[in-house]
Amino acid sequence: GHKPVPLDLGTPSEKVVRFGDFLEGSDPDLVHRYCRSLHTFDWFPKENRTLSLPGVFGHNYLAATDKGYPGGWHKWFELFINSRECQGFPFLHVDMCATHAYSLQVQGIKRFHLFPPSDSEFLYPYGNMGTRSFIDHNDIVGGFFSALIIPVLPHVSLITFTMQAQ
Repeated sequence: GHKPVPLDLGTPSEKVVRFGDFLEGSDPDLVHRYCRSLHTFDWFPKENRTLSLPGVFGHNYLAATDKGYPGGWHKWFELFINSRECQGFPFLHVDMCATHAYSLQVQGIKRFHLFPPSDSEFLYPYGNMGTRSFIDHNDIVGGFFSALIIPVLPHVSLITFTMQAQ
């Protein structure tokens, strides 16, 4: 609980706080912030040694030593934590590492909006790697897709699913 962690990592509003203070959720400023991309091998090395992917995932391709991946990627687990007052990862994007992902919902609800990789060209990609979209997150969440505003949208297949912790 005393370990300092970054919130809103990589944004102008990035702030370092004690992990316990963030988890407690009583600070009105912190409940609107996002604790993301905490690589467990850096932040929680002892716990990281006990983590493994479910067997159904098969081989961990990030553990391949012949690919030149950084050592920390061999057992890459990240924590993403936010309260209901925070949007979380609020933009349409393609995973930078192009890997399979496993999401575990511990508490609350998480809604995913997915598009098949073949639809990428229709989602207004930008950035040096084309991994983000110009389509606003709120338009996706609110269902405000309009063929008049975004003409290629009739060509995409939106898949939405919701995870809820039991």
